[in-house]
Amino acid sequence: MPPEILNPPAIEPVALAYAKSFLRVDHTHDDALISDMIISARMRVESMSGHALIIRRLLARFPANSKAQIHLPSQPVSTVQEIRAVNLGGASSVIPANRYRLNTRCQPPRIALNMQTHWHEFTPNLETIEVEYFAGYGEDMSDVPIPFKQAILLLLAQSYEHRDGANLPVPMMVDALLVPYRWVRL
Repeated sequence: MPPEILNPPAIEPVALAYAKSFLRVDHTHDDALISDMIISARMRVESMSGHALIIRRLLARFPANSKAQIHLPSQPVSTVQEIRAVNLGGASSVIPANRYRLNTRCQPPRIALNMQTHWHEFTPNLETIEVEYFAGYGEDMSDVPIPFKQAILLLLAQSYEHRDGANLPVPMMVDALLVPYRWVRL
C-alpha cells in the first residue's frame, strides 16, 4: 500500500521553463497543462521506482501481524518522525525511538524492533502500526538524480504529444533510466 503524503513536495524536480524548452514550446498557452503534466510524470516515476524525489513527510500503515521488521514503501528515508501502535478503538501509543532501529542502507529501508520486542507490547488489541517519516533526495530540484529528471521529461513529452488520451506504454528509455533504482524482492 502506498504511503499517505502528509506534506506534498514544495517544488517539482523539473522547472516549467526547462520542460518547455525540452518540449520546444515557446508560448504560454499551455503552461497550466504542462505544469500538471510535470506533476503527473513525477508521480508516475515515483510510483515506478519507489523513490520520493523531493523530500516530504509520509505516513505508512502496516497490519498488526507485521513481523519485527517492516519495509518502508518510499526511499530514500532521511528520518523517522514517529512510530505509533494503533489499537482497534483507534487509540495509539508512541513507540520509543530506543526500541527500534532504522536501516537506510538496505533496499527498501527497514525498521527493525530490538531483540525480544514485539509490536503487540505497545498497545492491547493492536490493529495497525503507523510510521511517520521523511523521504526524498532533498528540498531542491538540484538534489534529484539526473536519470529521474530525464524519465520525467520523457514521460512529459509522450503525454504532451499524445494529448488525445491515447493509452501508450511507458517508453523503453524511461524503464532503462529507472532500472538501477528499482528493487526486486527475491
